[in-house]
Amino acid sequence: MKQLSHIVQNRIFVSVGANIPGAWGSPSATIVRCLKELERLGFKRLAVSSPYRTKPVGIRAQPDFMNMVIEMSCDRLPRDIIKAFKLLEHMAGRRGGPRNGPRALDLDLLAYRDWIVNWPTPRHRPPLVLPHPFLAERAFVLVPLAEIAPHWRHPVTGETARRMLARLGGARHLARTGLIERLDCRPDL
Repeated sequence: MKQLSHIVQNRIFVSVGANIPGAWGSPSATIVRCLKELERLGFKRLAVSSPYRTKPVGIRAQPDFMNMVIEMSCDRLPRDIIKAFKLLEHMAGRRGGPRNGPRALDLDLLAYRDWIVNWPTPRHRPPLVLPHPFLAERAFVLVPLAEIAPHWRHPVTGETARRMLARLGGARHLARTGLIERLDCRPDL
């Protein structure tokens, strides 16, 4: 009997951010290198948002972030994706520090197919929650996600990124208050 080898490609959304220089250079250079490293690890880039400058969440006394969202496909399971992300963050120069503190690279798995894992988030926040538990509360995620995937729906609520963003006051309101700014320059992706 002949066996068919079938590799399933899983659609994922990834938030990428950086606000301090690290081993790979400036935040912009780090994001460019990160995308190349992800591809080297077998992740296929499907769509990349514009870069956005965003105010930090939590600890305010730190540089603004550069944030993007990437749609990718891969044949990995979520736990393996998170391990790959942690490795890349370490390679880029991320070290321990306070929660929401400065980072040379921050990678978050926002969504994996339409999977729902550990939802609603338990108090002890396990290492894997899908979709990302704070996705609907973060303009720096929703604005670039709405840009590249306007029809994507949150697997739990069924809302689009634009609808969730409207609850936060919308992109225009966020830009006026200085919380998020689309950058005219794109890193050389």
